[in-house]
Amino acid sequence: MKNIDILVERLKFLRKENGFSVDRVSKFCCLSSQEYLKLENGETQYLTIDVIAKLSLIFDVSCDYLLGLTNTKDKSSFSYIENNQDRDLFRKILLLSDKEKEVIRRMTE
Repeated sequence: MKNIDILVERLKFLRKENGFSVDRVSKFCCLSSQEYLKLENGETQYLTIDVIAKLSLIFDVSCDYLLGLTNTKDKSSFSYIENNQDRDLFRKILLLSDKEKEVIRRMTE
């Protein structure tokens, strides 16, 4: 199996496993829904480092796992946060809309 096939398979699985819509993942990655679906369906091999990093964050897996370089579902860059509740909170904040983030910013000022 080629790495692009592994990526396609993992993108579909991880999005469904996390209960995310195509719209949510595509917005987080700054892609249109059509661009993301092309990735998920293997119709394009255009993938920037930025998009790979964002996919790693939203799905909480390593870039190596996404790209098929390992089969170990290591955590993303959140692994430096030792407390699982804090890591989950940080990840959830990243997934909020800009409007929701603004509400939190005002609350913490």
